[in-house]
Amino acid sequence: MMNTRSTYGALVALSMSLSLCGVADAESFVCKDSEGHAYAGDQSPQECKDQEVEGLRSDGAHKRTIPAPVTRSSELSLSFSKSRALKDDEELAQR
Repeated sequence: MMNTRSTYGALVALSMSLSLCGVADAESFVCKDSEGHAYAGDQSPQECKDQEVEGLRSDGAHKRTIPAPVTRSSELSLSFSKSRALKDDEELAQR
């Protein structure tokens, strides 16, 4: 069994070769699913639809990061954090 680092490196190499077959400005995608399995391709892998995806240039360099979709629980957590911060600010302003 390959370790995660070598698997990820192999996927980056695969994504680079896939992108070299296409247009010079082609982008390839690499991600890990919730179980830690790595995926790569010329489109964002369906296996990682709920995970962060890394977009790579044709030379394998990082181009962009596509964040994971916002879930209802993370949305509620962010909302709670913002309301708590506002409350803390109001309390500090009253002192």
